[in-house]
Amino acid sequence: MQYRMCKESSATSCACADPQTLANALDRIVSRGIFQILSPVFDPGFDPRSFGFRPRLGVPHALAEAILVAESDSRWHWVAHDLKDAFDRIPRERLLDLLRPPVVPQQMLDVIRRRVATEIGAKHCRIP
Repeated sequence: MQYRMCKESSATSCACADPQTLANALDRIVSRGIFQILSPVFDPGFDPRSFGFRPRLGVPHALAEAILVAESDSRWHWVAHDLKDAFDRIPRERLLDLLRPPVVPQQMLDVIRRRVATEIGAKHCRIP
């Protein structure tokens, strides 16, 4: 179960400007387990210039790649854009369809399906 809270103390719902999600320990363990199982399956298919949420890759690697491309191709005009809430916009059923066996065993898919349902439920909570 996840808990959502608003930074604003007067807010009565999770519809405030900047809601925060707090996952309990069991949710975090389950999420980490799912990540550790699925990462080796899907990570090799990612673009080599994809650095977000990748093991052992991050901002320093992205900047180094940007500088390398800029110097080698004389491309010094960059556009940076924050894909705010990008993962919230992924069609969940389509994602689960892509994970069907044989890609992911059925038991694992059932755990992921419950986890996704929990996340969606947490997004529409009311704060007492």
